[in-house]
Amino acid sequence: MAIDVLLQLNGKNFTASTLSGVDIERNKLWDSNSGRLINGKWVGTLIGIFPKIVASFYPKDEIELSSLMVELDKPSLTVRYYNPKTRSMVNLGTYTSDYKVTLLTTLGYEIEPVKVSFISTERER
Repeated sequence: MAIDVLLQLNGKNFTASTLSGVDIERNKLWDSNSGRLINGKWVGTLIGIFPKIVASFYPKDEIELSSLMVELDKPSLTVRYYNPKTRSMVNLGTYTSDYKVTLLTTLGYEIEPVKVSFISTERER
């Protein structure tokens, strides 16, 4: 099955032009009652799975970089991504990690890939 869209930020498709890779982390959050007993048995309550999308973007020029930065600088984003578990596109309310933009000038103007994490604000349903 061909997937045409892997990732959208606030409805803007970044798959074709700038997206160079997506990692989907499925982070589990456990209640404070969780841990190992003296006999080594694990006990606890799983609060939920909070997906984190780690994406690398490779802007081709200043316009694509600027467009990406406008979205990343917002306090929250709706990320629409392909979920391989459900084999469908799902929406995820997120905030972003810090990110770094590296500009190289060795042979003119070149932009290094921008890596950023989109951290879920709610558990997966």
